Amino acid sequence: MKRWTTKISFLILLLLQCLAPGATYYIAQGGNDVSPGALSRPWKTIAKANQVLQPGDTVYIRAGTYEEQIRPARSGAGGDYITYASYSNDKVVIANVAFGADLRNRSYIVIDGLILRNNKHWINMRGEDRNHKATHNIIRDCHMQEARGWAGIYMKLGTDHNKILNNTLIGFRGPDDLIYCRGGAHYNLIEGNDFSYGPHQCLDFQGTEGETSHNIIRNNRFRNPWHTSLAVYPNADWSLVEGNIIFDSGENYRDNRYGSERDRNMARRNHGGIQLGSSHCIIRNNVLINNGCMSMNTYGWKKCLDNRIYNNTLFQNYRGLFSNTPDPVYGNLIKNNIFFNNREYEIYRWINDTFSWNYYINNNIRGSLLTHYPDKDVSLAYLQTKYPDYWYSNLELDPMFVDQANRDVHLRQTSPMIDAGAFLTKTVDAGSGTTIKVEDASYFCDGWGILEGDLIQLEGQTARRKITSVDCDSNILTIETPLTWKRGRGVSLAYEGKAPDIGAYEYGAPVTQMPAPMKVDPPKGR
Repeated sequence: MKRWTTKISFLILLLLQCLAPGATYYIAQGGNDVSPGALSRPWKTIAKANQVLQPGDTVYIRAGTYEEQIRPARSGAGGDYITYASYSNDKVVIANVAFGADLRNRSYIVIDGLILRNNKHWINMRGEDRNHKATHNIIRDCHMQEARGWAGIYMKLGTDHNKILNNTLIGFRGPDDLIYCRGGAHYNLIEGNDFSYGPHQCLDFQGTEGETSHNIIRNNRFRNPWHTSLAVYPNADWSLVEGNIIFDSGENYRDNRYGSERDRNMARRNHGGIQLGSSHCIIRNNVLINNGCMSMNTYGWKKCLDNRIYNNTLFQNYRGLFSNTPDPVYGNLIKNNIFFNNREYEIYRWINDTFSWNYYINNNIRGSLLTHYPDKDVSLAYLQTKYPDYWYSNLELDPMFVDQANRDVHLRQTSPMIDAGAFLTKTVDAGSGTTIKVEDASYFCDGWGILEGDLIQLEGQTARRKITSVDCDSNILTIETPLTWKRGRGVSLAYEGKAPDIGAYEYGAPVTQMPAPMKVDPPKGR
């Protein structure tokens, strides 16, 4: 990813330094650690900065390769971050050390605009216990490539309230997982990053060693020809996955010389764009093209229940939505999605369990056949006739993308998907004010203190209101300013026209499509 915002970010940092307390220092390879650290008389080493920096301080690093790690002697504080940043457009490389940045038990640290290469881990944010955590750190605008350990960015045990923003992460020879969260991570934001070539997975969230919850993964770009792109595995409940573009997962899986033999021998169809194995998650507005599948499975000890999967576009994958498990996968609502021209199946559901009902509502499903245990290779019409309580109001039309040959899956002006979406839920009673009781509040997110809440719009109204609180137990939405409504009115995210559209992109809304995931070539030789 080209850092076209570098100069703007640098000027903003300088402005903040003028407005905020704290000292500003500089490091250069021709400097001296006995110098005062001024621009004209910089320090020589990052080790010097590690010892000196106090909350509110910033150090700018001049161009060069530094074989030493960032390890501040202390944490910053709320409102007074300790910042390590590249100077202007200088190319600053931290390489050949155990951790590019060691933030274990450190909080309120900013790492900005650095190149982290060939370290064991790029960033280590592993907590030690409930009293020693890595929280409120910000990793932004960095380029991270090749690491020797399992994890590039390592998150575990109390890695809470961190932000990983607008970085480029490339695996190639390793790490196996570009971002690896093994448990005990909450309220983290992963946004605007470009992921490619994870020998195992690009982004792996799970809770096998402690509950992981309330993390937001949004507006990222994934292209992982070697294996899976994004995994929300067991016990990573209450995750929000939205607005991601995911291409080509597993396309060249046999060339993955750095992954496991199992991954290299796995069938093409099983390399996931998204692997969902948790409960109470929201999966929305994602685009998946030419991946193995999007899987929705229970992985033994933790169930895949009560997720809300809506307004996604799945196009030319080997399988669209794929479930194949003897364990419970139920209570999931799949609504307003486009499944179009996936190669083997649009939806494959083989859940051999008594409690296995999921709901397929108002999707557009056209192209390949469907499997719904015990019915194999059947049509949409067959399923909607046999299971009308679970399969209903689905369409079977050409969605009319702008340019499907070039993977632009925005809708044309004449698309039958426009205004064809179902409202996500309905109001229970007539009323007015800032608290709205609905049939199902679990489609919505109040931002969990990380982002602003969803912007909603009621059927027949043009007014839009920001959600400030979601109570899923009572099915109550609290909004910022009052509305008046009638009983049974549809409630959805903000939309254009008369009703929501089907698919990831709302026609007529400002075009916010991010660039496609970058294409990079793997190195030759092992």
